[in-house]
Amino acid sequence: MSDGSLQSSLSWNLTVDNTNVAPLVTSANLTNTDFLNRTNGTLQAFWSFSDFDNDSITANETLWYINNTPITNYTNQTFIHAINTTKLENWTFSVRVFDGFNWSDFMNSSKITILNGKPTINISTTSIELSETQKVNISLNANDLDNDILDYSINDSRFSREGNSFVWNTNLSDAGFYKVNVTANDSFDVDSLVINITINGARDLDNDGNPDFSDTDDDNDGISDENDFLVGNLSSINTTLSLSIAINGTSNLSKLFNGTFTINITNGTDTIMEFNFTFNSSNILDFGNLTINKTTNGSSAVSIRGNINLLGFKKTIFLEKINTTAKSVCIKDADAGFESISSACDSANETLVVCDNTTSGQYACFDTGSRYKITGLSHSAVKEQCRDADGDGYGEGCALGTDNCDNNPSQHTNDGCNPPSSSSSSGGGSSGGGGGGGSGGGLTFVCNMDWKCGEWNNCVNELQARQCDFVKVPQHVQETECPSSSSPPAITQKCEMPKQLALAAETCSDNIKNQNEQEVDCGGVCNPCKEKNLTIAASAGKEKETNQLTGFSIKDFAGEGSIFIAAGLIAVITTVFVAFKFYRLKQQ
Repeated sequence: MSDGSLQSSLSWNLTVDNTNVAPLVTSANLTNTDFLNRTNGTLQAFWSFSDFDNDSITANETLWYINNTPITNYTNQTFIHAINTTKLENWTFSVRVFDGFNWSDFMNSSKITILNGKPTINISTTSIELSETQKVNISLNANDLDNDILDYSINDSRFSREGNSFVWNTNLSDAGFYKVNVTANDSFDVDSLVINITINGARDLDNDGNPDFSDTDDDNDGISDENDFLVGNLSSINTTLSLSIAINGTSNLSKLFNGTFTINITNGTDTIMEFNFTFNSSNILDFGNLTINKTTNGSSAVSIRGNINLLGFKKTIFLEKINTTAKSVCIKDADAGFESISSACDSANETLVVCDNTTSGQYACFDTGSRYKITGLSHSAVKEQCRDADGDGYGEGCALGTDNCDNNPSQHTNDGCNPPSSSSSSGGGSSGGGGGGGSGGGLTFVCNMDWKCGEWNNCVNELQARQCDFVKVPQHVQETECPSSSSPPAITQKCEMPKQLALAAETCSDNIKNQNEQEVDCGGVCNPCKEKNLTIAASAGKEKETNQLTGFSIKDFAGEGSIFIAAGLIAVITTVFVAFKFYRLKQQ
């Protein structure tokens, strides 16, 4: 070193030998065997390193931290068991390695937060079916990985908590289908389960609050059910009628009946039905299963529904005579109401019985004056009606008489479905369908069907046609018989072509180009000409157009000399026309 005047120097010796380079930790990773990082997972430490001198790593050191606080108990551990972790803890570790000469620096891992383990409900029964008044019991069971205290809840106020269960004490008005949601909450997460509950209705015949399935005296008549072969009383029957019932002549139904007795059911002073019934332990008459209906609206009808095992006996039913157009009844011998009886009495289990005081098979209908008595019934649905398919008042069992044409309202007599005579059609009667009887006074007909026809089409080969349909029309009264579907109007007729066209058509095969033909025997009134001849035919046709200006027969011009005749005729007409115009001018 010199300052320009003086100079100073210093020297030293540097010896380079084989000195070790410390290793390097290149990565540090912390993982959880539970992919959701919950407390049921094991923490595992992984790291990688490098050594410049390619020395072998002979030792390592790990330090563990919870929420940045060192946990000395876990020093030099490479994994932490699940039992040692708690939810919401933040875990990290640091690691360094030794190559036999030097330690590397520490490297810190990424952080893992231990998450909450969601509770899991373990209720195997998700569908419950009971009867009214029985207890619904939902036993509670759930798991929680963190062993948290669980809070259970249910979204139905009918349930209450009893120990480790939700219970619902049902009553006699709880029949129905319900869905409830049970939840388990550990204050962090919730699990839920939907449970389906079916409550079946339970009968309580005597309304004592104790359903029949657990009652020993269902009808509260003082006779235990094991000895009572008649269950219920008048109030047990499903009906809107005011009924009285007598069994073996007594109306005291709180007796012990054992054997075969006659049962009489009345409405006021009128008997509705009667039958014999055998009471025993295997054949019990349950009034609570019976439904009795009756109507007198337009036609009288009665039905009794329910499980009545007559053991071979038959029922007898009585009907008021209301429908004056019928003298028969329709029996539906099935467990059904009278409202299900078909209008034609031809459905399953239906039989039409004429009330002529005779037996028809197993059934009979007797006319007692103001009422009908119907016997031979196994089940009981009976309606006063006749079989009248076309609605004209005539038919099987109808008051007006039988109908040999029951698909035609205007025809019903015995002489092959001809229209009825005046004597059988006048003087009142029923209306409907396509026609009916008179309306009093003179002979009239009530109709609601008629024929509607389209226009005639063009005349072809001296014939033309049209289409006609038998359609519904507004009901009306007329003095003539109603139209019949079997008597349609004419749909074809003869016709004539206009004389001029007919005469013109006669020239279509005379080998002469005349009339309005475009070419010889083609075009105009004749068949169309071929396309290649149309141009030539057009010019030729103009020369003959004057032939159509007269009222004379076209045929008269068909022979030779027709051109001269036509020219002369045109000249005469022209002369007359000019003379007439000249005369008018002179007059003016």
